[in-house]
Amino acid sequence: MNKESRVYYGLDFLRLDDLPNTFLISLEPSFRRSFFELLIAEKGYKLLSKELGISVSFLYHLKNGRHAIRLKHLQILCSLYSIPINNLEKHISEIISNRGGRINFSFPIVPTNELASLLGHCFGDSSIDNKKMEFNYVNKDLSLVLSVISDVSKQFSPKTHNLYKQKDCTYKVSFSNLVGKILFLFGAPKGNKIDCKNPIPSWIMSGVPEIKLAFLKSLFDDDGSVLFSKKYPAINVNLHLTKLSIHEMDLRSFLQQVQVLLSDFSITSNGPYIARRYCVDGKERTVLGIFISDFENIKKFDQIVGFSHKEKKSRLKKCLLNRKRVFKSKEKKY
Repeated sequence: MNKESRVYYGLDFLRLDDLPNTFLISLEPSFRRSFFELLIAEKGYKLLSKELGISVSFLYHLKNGRHAIRLKHLQILCSLYSIPINNLEKHISEIISNRGGRINFSFPIVPTNELASLLGHCFGDSSIDNKKMEFNYVNKDLSLVLSVISDVSKQFSPKTHNLYKQKDCTYKVSFSNLVGKILFLFGAPKGNKIDCKNPIPSWIMSGVPEIKLAFLKSLFDDDGSVLFSKKYPAINVNLHLTKLSIHEMDLRSFLQQVQVLLSDFSITSNGPYIARRYCVDGKERTVLGIFISDFENIKKFDQIVGFSHKEKKSRLKKCLLNRKRVFKSKEKKY
């Protein structure tokens, strides 16, 4: 599988060479000095700066740590001296964006519960800007927003984030494009999600139970709901997603993947089914859903996956207190 395909389906681990070559790399001071001194001693400032396509003065600043080195320049240096670039991973102190973001992590980056949770939110209420690649999360439940901040902090140790309350009473938190780009490399969708067809990455589908649960929990927290009403006899936990109708089969496949993850915990779900179709600006959209409808399965969902979203958690509790109605909901035809 080539690198482009690996990125589309989601990397199951990430090395330095997988990062976009526009990233800026900050090397540990002692290693940086000895590394550049070795290269300059062999080629000299003029020839080395010519190989990199930069000025001699800028090369001097790179050596002394006044500026971080762009990954593409680091790749050139490693190529010139036949040094495997991934050998430098343990000497990296920080990854820097040209937009000012900074993150820290140890290579290789491998799947974690926090990463799986963030991926679930990326398919839910998070977004990665198609151009700037900034990672944003929006939700009315402040506790969910704070949990996303915590997951990003544990995974990437970011220096900054921007949290504020919007006019519609939702909370929005934004992170640097460094976070967005790395999540994209692990299989997160970017741009308008109704017009993309990202599957659930294989590292989640074949991951350990904790990885699968972290993904399911954040996805259901964002896009799941509990059907419970005095005026309506049926009760269920459901998940509805929307895409342009031209991507209906991709959406169906995605929801079937969600059903497989649920079945890994012996939770049976029904669907996918068409909830509705509608048009916006002349383009038809399709809403597909899956649902969990009998008492035992709803109870398993609550015990194993559950909701962190306060309102949904409360509705699910009320749902489980009405066992007779849950059994009646099994008779409802969809």
